[in-house]
Amino acid sequence: ALVYVPTKGEEAVSQQTGSGTASSISKEKKVNLNKASLEELKQVKGLGGKRAQDIIDHREANGKFKSVDELKKVSGIGGKTIEKLKDYVTVD
Repeated sequence: ALVYVPTKGEEAVSQQTGSGTASSISKEKKVNLNKASLEELKQVKGLGGKRAQDIIDHREANGKFKSVDELKKVSGIGGKTIEKLKDYVTVD
């Protein structure tokens, strides 16, 4: 990565190189909700650390998810979130 240092009086311009999604999960490689680690779940677009941990806690307490729609049983995950996640997660 290149670092540009502006000269005195010049306005700094922030430029991000790359897509910024290298660490997120693609639609081609879905994450299995029944097997994924915390780190794998945190990489799913739309899930943060708290929701990822909630998914694992629910899985450990209630057993495997039978469908992606069962995510609605996880605290803080509703229908809109599930629709966004369907492209990135599976329950194979």
